[in-house]
Amino acid sequence: MMPDQNDVRDGWIRRQQEHGNRPRAVLMKGLPARINDSIDRWHRSVLKLAFSSAKQGRVLDIGCGFGRLADEMPPLHQIPVGIDFTPQFCVAFAASHGE
Repeated sequence: MMPDQNDVRDGWIRRQQEHGNRPRAVLMKGLPARINDSIDRWHRSVLKLAFSSAKQGRVLDIGCGFGRLADEMPPLHQIPVGIDFTPQFCVAFAASHGE
């Protein structure tokens, strides 16, 4: 059975309220911090590899959270554009990265 969209959104809103705009809010629940730190480093390395030879452009970050991965885009000559259904994550993304 698929979870209700409102339940999913409410869960993410609660996570943002509990953890703020930090990686812990958007990475996997229940994993030790060092594992999530490794996942975060891996995500960033994948982005760097994927966009290292890309032409300058805009990158749509669906489920952007507070913009944890958008930090990697400007050095790669990419402009991050974020979308998330957690309002406070969108506010944080916009404050740091624009759209």
